[in-house]
Amino acid sequence: MKKKTTIISILVLSVIVVVETFALVNIQQNNNNAIATLDDEIITQKQLTNQLDSKEKKRLADKLINDKIIDLEIDTLNLKSPSEEEMLKQLPYIQLFDSSKKTLADEQTKEFVKEYIHV
Repeated sequence: MKKKTTIISILVLSVIVVVETFALVNIQQNNNNAIATLDDEIITQKQLTNQLDSKEKKRLADKLINDKIIDLEIDTLNLKSPSEEEMLKQLPYIQLFDSSKKTLADEQTKEFVKEYIHV
């Protein structure tokens, strides 16, 4: 009985190893898929992903740094939070360059308007 269980365990593990190997090979092939060829140079999916990742990381880092600088300056200047009336006056101007900012009921829009007024 114990020998039968051992053989079944080995078979199951072998199947898992084979499936994982095929999955890893498939992932590697997908990363090296050509998405464009220019003058005999190939641009791969992996190159595209790496480029996008680095640009997104830089953009996010810049945003976090800028947000922190603005927060520090607001504290330094002891600026108070703008009133609802002040924010409502500024909202139409913000909507001119970002039509997704509909109403101050949306928390992201409200924070954006506050930051806009402070800046």
